[in-house]
Amino acid sequence: LAVGVLVGGRVIYMLIYKSTEFWQSPFKVFAVWEGGMSFHGGLIGVLVGLYFFCRAYGYTYASVLDTLARISAPTLGLGRMGNFINGELWGRTTDLPWAMVFPLSDGQPRHPSQLYEAFGEGILLFCLMQWHARRCRHGSGDLSFWYLIHYGWIRFVVEFFREPDYDMGFVFLSHFTMGQALCGSMIVVGFIGLILVRYQRAAYTVLSGVTDG
Repeated sequence: LAVGVLVGGRVIYMLIYKSTEFWQSPFKVFAVWEGGMSFHGGLIGVLVGLYFFCRAYGYTYASVLDTLARISAPTLGLGRMGNFINGELWGRTTDLPWAMVFPLSDGQPRHPSQLYEAFGEGILLFCLMQWHARRCRHGSGDLSFWYLIHYGWIRFVVEFFREPDYDMGFVFLSHFTMGQALCGSMIVVGFIGLILVRYQRAAYTVLSGVTDG
């Protein structure tokens, strides 16, 4: 999973946010000291790594995935605290009393959006997943799809306070960032997944009733 996070996060970051540099010099993907990781790429890497892990050790994929969905939020919160400590991924300019001037920015007071994300992705997401865990059947995949939905809308909202990537800006309808576009896709996938899982469960119940009859 650690390898999946690193490889997926770095490769997808270069493909989406630094595509020109990547195609000009593919080996730039190894220049990790320059920074740049994509959460969505890391998620894809985790999903792939988890598949091979479960296959090698005989675990049920959905069961392990539901477990990770329930407990992984605090690590995301800590990651956002790291962004805050590093003074990176700061927010948009504001005149609110808690605005901050980040050392590497242009000197304008800005939203501490890293702290918003730390609360949303770390604390709020964790509480929501615990709530769902008491209502969903573990191993069904429900928790995993709820994770996609809740992370998606939380990140989507916080992105309105976060400064868009300087080399991309707004990429959708002149108002939405790449992060919001990707999170919107997560929400859609999450709802489709829930519908499919529940349809499959209902079909199984019906077939079981017919068989018993």
